[in-house]
Amino acid sequence: MSLEIRKYKESDFDSVHRFITNTWYADAAKEDPAVAHAFVTVDVNSHLHNSSFGLTAELDGEVVGVFFGFVVDHPKEMRLFERDIVPELQKFFETDTELSENLIKSINEEHQANDQLNENLKDPYQGQIQLFIVDSSKRGQNVGGTLWNAGQKIFEEAGVERFILHTDTDCDYGYYDAKGLDSLDPVVITDDEGNESIDYMLYHGEVEKEDE
Repeated sequence: MSLEIRKYKESDFDSVHRFITNTWYADAAKEDPAVAHAFVTVDVNSHLHNSSFGLTAELDGEVVGVFFGFVVDHPKEMRLFERDIVPELQKFFETDTELSENLIKSINEEHQANDQLNENLKDPYQGQIQLFIVDSSKRGQNVGGTLWNAGQKIFEEAGVERFILHTDTDCDYGYYDAKGLDSLDPVVITDDEGNESIDYMLYHGEVEKEDE
């Protein structure tokens, strides 16, 4: 097996789209593929829009993961890779379905929860992981660890001492516990019946130094 970590390029977009769909929106894609595809396209663009660098993991020539990061006061250069989403937005908002309403509701709740978590954080930080995702079928092959270390190296070279990331209980957040990151008390979102549906979390910690 040959694992390569390289800079993100435009042709990686579809792979990232697939990872996000399979990880978080598989049910939505089965219910209405067009709506789910449009929503995830906007989501990928959002991650790119807020990132100053991007790394891609390639295993035997196949894209298997990405690491998007932001360094405070650095230009958000990943915006160059955004796709035209006007057609996708038209497709999404012209489809008056319960699914589209639920997706909009969920993303609004996520943004509100993340804003609240940011307000609760007292420690300063200079970097943020915008997206860290690995193809689920390739886990256990040291893809995530190698990609993570490469992202940490970029942070270190940029002078980042502390970083944050947002996650939730739909993600493999145990990975960040294993990394020794600290977490704030979660923001708990409940459904219409008052049942707990998802916890939004903010992890923060020091950048891992290459010689550590």
